[in-house]
Amino acid sequence: MNFFQHFDEHKLLQRLMPLLNRALSLWKRGMNADEGSLMNHISGALNTQRARRCNIGIEGSYLLRTNLYELHRQGPKQTDRYGSDLAVTVTSDTSPPFVKTAFFQFKIATRNQVRIEAHQLHEAAVYPDVFERSFCLAVDRRNRTIRVETISQIKANFPDDSTTHTVATDNWLPVDPWVIGWLSCKIGPWSSATKARSIEELLESYAFSDAESVAPIWDLPRNYFPAREWLSSRFIRR
Repeated sequence: MNFFQHFDEHKLLQRLMPLLNRALSLWKRGMNADEGSLMNHISGALNTQRARRCNIGIEGSYLLRTNLYELHRQGPKQTDRYGSDLAVTVTSDTSPPFVKTAFFQFKIATRNQVRIEAHQLHEAAVYPDVFERSFCLAVDRRNRTIRVETISQIKANFPDDSTTHTVATDNWLPVDPWVIGWLSCKIGPWSSATKARSIEELLESYAFSDAESVAPIWDLPRNYFPAREWLSSRFIRR
């Protein structure tokens, strides 16, 4: 499965990177430049809010339609648990159809280092299909660079007896080659459009149903959410 069988990777980056750079500029200038604000700026930049022409196809023309769903609720005494900050699903009306999802935890880097909390790694690992698709996205406040690493790699190197740990991001992948690698399925598992109980079906259940009714069906804790928000992006053939 490779997104770039049907789409031009250079055209994609030409459209994507300016959106991310503008989001980071606005976030950096804001009064509340924390990780929650970072997520909101990035998800807002990627959410078109309506179908728009997206001329990145190798053959034919496509519309891009996105929907941003807020999955979380405020549980009793703030007891909700989250596998990630933002889930992103990309689908395309191609033959065969392309379906793939990633889960991101956002971190602010200082001098190429981020502070990781053990409980965030444990929450990402609650559901295996979330864990194997989970990534940490670190933004350096000073130079606005974005680097990405798998949660599984971070967890594997995390000290067993620590609740927090400082991790260097120098060897993490910059976001533009990460995007290419992820969409070409060299990074992270892809999803089958015909698979029962897919990760996308799980996200849809949380988006359109009450969480307490969803969790038992999927053998998840009642106060667990796979992500705080879910951005669903669909490329539609015109």
